[in-house]
Amino acid sequence: MERSLSDELHGQHIAAERVYHHLVDHISGGLPQKPLALSFHGYTGVGKNFVSNIIANNVFKLGTRSRFYHFYDATIHFKHASRISEYKERLYRDLHTAVSECPTSIFVFDEMHNMPHGILDILSPLLEVRETVEGVDFRNSIFIFLSNAGGNYINRRTYEHLVGGKKREDLRYTDVDRFLAKSAFNNEGGLQYSELITKHLITAVIPFLPLQPIHVRKCVQDAAKRRNVTFSEDMVQFVLDELEWSPEGSKFFSVSGCKRVYEKVGFYLQQL
Repeated sequence: MERSLSDELHGQHIAAERVYHHLVDHISGGLPQKPLALSFHGYTGVGKNFVSNIIANNVFKLGTRSRFYHFYDATIHFKHASRISEYKERLYRDLHTAVSECPTSIFVFDEMHNMPHGILDILSPLLEVRETVEGVDFRNSIFIFLSNAGGNYINRRTYEHLVGGKKREDLRYTDVDRFLAKSAFNNEGGLQYSELITKHLITAVIPFLPLQPIHVRKCVQDAAKRRNVTFSEDMVQFVLDELEWSPEGSKFFSVSGCKRVYEKVGFYLQQL
């Protein structure tokens, strides 16, 4: 897993280090006191889903195709605010059944910033420090929450660090962490005022930094390799010119991260 995070995840030295150590401790550090609950924050295309997949691939032989990997998208599975009670009841039942079958089940909740308020309060008793919940031991399970909330703060903090003449790799977790949780959890979304926050049930809040041209370049290389085509500087320049950047008029941070790179490379190839 450490190699996957270092070789395949670009521009996320803070997330790579934090995720690796939290996961290794949870899996290999003896019986955990409680489930591992990680909250990933940052804008689109910076690697949040990618890291979730890496975790699944290192826990299960079948990775995300394992029946013990459970993925929930707030815009699909919890789209109607009027049905919160129904969602909570069904979610609790599903989680209880899943962990009774596989104690190391992984649950990923995406689009947390679009999650209706209150739904995830049902997770509160499951993430507490306790041996069992209605006869089921949740302590070896893993919960991952993905959200764009806090992205503005992360980007601003990273920008200030870089324009101050400092190296990106010198930006530490403590430089971003101080106000990240407050910024992220005060935004509209499923974790705002949630019991998971008020009861301090989240193991760690992980920042994902905005991506710069050097990281997009690596994503272009990855896309060329996946497509089994020759990588070129023309290909890189085409993709860089096609993407949207911020601040406006600069090529500082990719607005969409690397999310659109694979398709942009495909379009470039069709023009040859």
